[in-house]
Amino acid sequence: MTFFPRELLVPVLREASVYNPLTYIVEGVRALLAGDPALGNAWAGLAAAALALATSVLATLALKERLRTL
Repeated sequence: MTFFPRELLVPVLREASVYNPLTYIVEGVRALLAGDPALGNAWAGLAAAALALATSVLATLALKERLRTL
């Protein structure tokens, strides 16, 4: 459901896509490539990607520290 434009999705999937962070990343990349700001906010997509990367790094470091104490 992430790779299709939201307006082409059935209503249930359209509502679910609101909670999928990858949706905003894909829409941001689409907006950058097409030069069409109506497809989505490119900065919101990049911010979501940065947030996903930052939380993944933090989770990995936390897991590494937790595994050290076992």
